[in-house]
Amino acid sequence: MKDLHATWESSRAWRDMALIISKVAPLLGEGGAPAAPRALASLDFGSLDRLRGHRLQPLIFREVARRGLEKELPPAVFAEIRKAYLLAFQKAAGQEAEIPPVLKALGRAGIEAIILKGADVRRRLYSDPAVRPMADLDLLIPRARLREAGEILVQMGYLPLPEPRPGFVERFENEITFRPMPGKCLRVDLHFGELRALGPVYRLPHSRLAAWAQTLDLAGLEAKVLAPEHVLIHLSLHTFQDFTIFGPFAIPLIDLSLALARLPVDWDFFLAESARFRCQGPVYLMLRALTSLPGVAVPAEVLDCLGQYRPSWPERLVLQRLAYLSIHLSVLYRHRRFSDWAFFFWSKLFPQQSYTREHCGSFKARLRTFLKKLSSLKFVSPGKEIGSS
Repeated sequence: MKDLHATWESSRAWRDMALIISKVAPLLGEGGAPAAPRALASLDFGSLDRLRGHRLQPLIFREVARRGLEKELPPAVFAEIRKAYLLAFQKAAGQEAEIPPVLKALGRAGIEAIILKGADVRRRLYSDPAVRPMADLDLLIPRARLREAGEILVQMGYLPLPEPRPGFVERFENEITFRPMPGKCLRVDLHFGELRALGPVYRLPHSRLAAWAQTLDLAGLEAKVLAPEHVLIHLSLHTFQDFTIFGPFAIPLIDLSLALARLPVDWDFFLAESARFRCQGPVYLMLRALTSLPGVAVPAEVLDCLGQYRPSWPERLVLQRLAYLSIHLSVLYRHRRFSDWAFFFWSKLFPQQSYTREHCGSFKARLRTFLKKLSSLKFVSPGKEIGSS
């Protein structure tokens, strides 16, 4: 099978992404000070537009100020990224204040939530919440505590987003989103039972993740976060999913790059857990693609081990351009009763009005989106094992 990383590297979107990250990478490496001025020398207003689109201005400012490189930038460019940082700092301060009350409310009910993605990595990897944007507080809880956790959030003023049909999310998905309470800005995403990528194709069960979870100090509050190896697996899967469906974005790539550089990863445990979760394919492709970006290194023996994995024919399709369809097909594969299929398609094609209003799309618009995704699929004949070029 033709490696997906080769497809990404040959695409214009990936080349543009590599160019953007080449301007950021020299600033992030602890030993990259000599290269930093050269990277900043090419930072003009054209580059700033691309950085703005990926919400990287606060990160650039923090690193420029930390290294004392203000004079390497045109004054107008420096003033703009400074303004962006101050706005991000103000927003992040408000977001950080919203997190402890949610964790405390769940904790009082005996629900131990594991913090995921932005709320975790902005502290462990960036050490400054202002430079890592986020819009959601992602939490993983046991499936059995979902309804109780939802009731607690509603009592606090959060409101669940409408489902296609009542009961759809709990039946077919693993995540419920709650709209922020009045005066707040963070949505809360409750992941229950497991973490998923590409629908239920790749699944990381809560029981396993909770058994290895670690404690993080969150403004004096002890919070649970994923083990470094599970962070790397989860970020790889999540980034792979976003790339194959939406295209490349800078922030997930930088998250992964910093996780590789700054987390104490036990590579033997990482390989064992990747095999346990049967996600060697997307993890390999994501890490292999990442090594083409400046300043990113993955141990060669790790890539060699992951590259020996041979996916089945259906998974080969998932790892290529059938990611969008796989989300729906894999759900139907797991729920094979006719009643499940009927409820699934009825909910997708004719959702309740509150769901339609929330997502601002008519039936025709949803059909156009589906057909557009369908037309973008690229069928690839099977080839050698995943690690072959």
